[in-house]
Amino acid sequence: MVMEEIWICKLIGTGVLLLASILYGRRKIMEERRVIREGEALLGLTVHIAEQIEYTMKPLPEILAGFDDDILLENGFLKAASESGIREAWDNQDCKFRLPDKGMKQVFGQFCREIGRGYRKEELELCSLTIRRLREEIDQLKKDIGNREKLYRTIPPLMVMSVVLILL
Repeated sequence: MVMEEIWICKLIGTGVLLLASILYGRRKIMEERRVIREGEALLGLTVHIAEQIEYTMKPLPEILAGFDDDILLENGFLKAASESGIREAWDNQDCKFRLPDKGMKQVFGQFCREIGRGYRKEELELCSLTIRRLREEIDQLKKDIGNREKLYRTIPPLMVMSVVLILL
């Protein structure tokens, strides 16, 4: 009777560990996808700024006020950028982004520091360069995400099963 209870406890513990590892993998996958969505949101904002500079020549605060994106609204970047300016908003809000420090965060940070300081042609060149670099970074992340998702789906449960097999 006692042996059966021990095996039931071991099975329940194994199930809990396995479920936790699966949920951990799922959370990591969602974080990876969030990074791509954040990058695409910043790309969309940069494209919007470039279009507005080219066709309307509105001031930057008006351009930012006319843009709408759920992710940038959710983390407060658009509101802060409209109120205090894009440079200050990025300096204060960049920690809320899950972007890698090198790559997109660096590219968009440089864009924020330089936008609004030049003439129309220079601004459009800056936008074009930033758009190209952001697209390259997003494409690289999309290329890598498939392999990382496979790892997050398989490695945590395999680690749990290995530990369980060793302890049983």
